[in-house]
Amino acid sequence: MNIGFVSDAISERMVGVGRYAKNVFLHLVLMGENPIPVDWRYDESFLAIMGEHVSSPLVISNPWPAAKNLLWHFSLLGKMSKRADSLDIVFDPSQFLHPFGHLKIPLVYVVHDISFINYPECHRRGKKTLFQLFFKDTLQKADCIVCVSHYTGNELLKYFPVNHDKISVIYEAADECFRPTSNELELGRVRQKYGLPQDFLLYVGTIEPRKNLDRLLQAYHILGDRIPFPLYIGGKVGWRSASLFRLHENLDLQDRINFLGYVPDDDLPALYNLATAFIFISKDEGFGLPPLEAMQCGTPVVISNAGSLPEIAGDAALIIDPDDPRAIGETLEKICNDKALQNGLKEKGLKRSAEFSWENTARELTFLFRRLTGKT
Repeated sequence: MNIGFVSDAISERMVGVGRYAKNVFLHLVLMGENPIPVDWRYDESFLAIMGEHVSSPLVISNPWPAAKNLLWHFSLLGKMSKRADSLDIVFDPSQFLHPFGHLKIPLVYVVHDISFINYPECHRRGKKTLFQLFFKDTLQKADCIVCVSHYTGNELLKYFPVNHDKISVIYEAADECFRPTSNELELGRVRQKYGLPQDFLLYVGTIEPRKNLDRLLQAYHILGDRIPFPLYIGGKVGWRSASLFRLHENLDLQDRINFLGYVPDDDLPALYNLATAFIFISKDEGFGLPPLEAMQCGTPVVISNAGSLPEIAGDAALIIDPDDPRAIGETLEKICNDKALQNGLKEKGLKRSAEFSWENTARELTFLFRRLTGKT
């Protein structure tokens, strides 16, 4: 089956959607399918990311590179309709908008979250406006909408006139590289690289308002030394992050909370393994991959009660109110001081994370593609 795979979310410094796209692409290949990259790039950097798995891409030029792919997606369906004779189906994992053009073959569109509706204050005004104008049209053009959690699917049905039968819930997964390790050389390398102490708490993800990091800073300020371990924040700087860094300075937390910047993929498994606990108290998540990665490494996890996070973690994490800094701080104090709690969460996290795999994700997507195309 020739699957037109819209691949521009895959890059050298990927975050959630890019990781999703890359893992689905690679596991479709492993299952013997033929995902054909649909991209405006076909250069050495893209080849380096995907390696030998890339062959015969469908390159559609981008005359507006300064628009960061936005306009490319706007016109993508129209351009593909003229060049998609060899394709059986198109799969777009990126949740960009497609307001113009139509395809003659099935289109599968992935929705990762609709936080632009639930938490509009956490998004740029331009993005909110575009999604308000064109998201419904994009949904209507899709033959199937893949939602990465039941929470996301239910939210979509709440706000948009989508036929329930059009939605398929297919979970994400964590890479196989995320696992417990006793490789002292690797652990020592990462500890030395980032100057990590023996015990610390960890957050990994984009630094942006939706991740609720200001509440973590306030929790450390309110409880002070009652939280015995420092916090390390890893992730690239997103939009509206300047206020967080000002708060960090104003609360005089430089000795207690440290920013690591973007953490390369090669360092992440050891970083999770070294952490005493992983903290992820986002205001909204369509899936929430970092907590699952941490659980798969055997790291105790603390999450908020927002979005899909409780659905994904089950009983394998401590769940807290993301709007209560004092309660957040008291939970951090507890996880730092209770070894039995840490060990219990480690065991539960390993068991729960084993229920997710990219192989399962790719298999379910393949079943969906075959149903839509009638191919066996």
